[in-house]
Amino acid sequence: MENMSPEKANQVYDLLISKVGADEADRTAFAHEFKKTFHTKEWRYQSSMGFGGKFRTNENGVYIDCYQENESPEINLLIRQINRTLAAMNIKLNIDGIKASSK
Repeated sequence: MENMSPEKANQVYDLLISKVGADEADRTAFAHEFKKTFHTKEWRYQSSMGFGGKFRTNENGVYIDCYQENESPEINLLIRQINRTLAAMNIKLNIDGIKASSK
């Protein structure tokens, strides 16, 4: 497993922008965070899912979810679609380098 390349981070962030309206202003910080050896396990972003959109890392790869209060049938469908796309990207991050804190 490795850290996320800037190219892969931008692909992921393009997905978050296009599908859930993540803020373009946070792109550079996102890419910077996940290229580090000691990265966070959870990145919170504001989007159509409210302020509780989460990009997460674990031993199985990466995925998104959101706070329970932001869930709806439409949001849950969108999360499943995005997670299928993320799974196809086959991103495996260095989970030994996860920090306990989040953004």
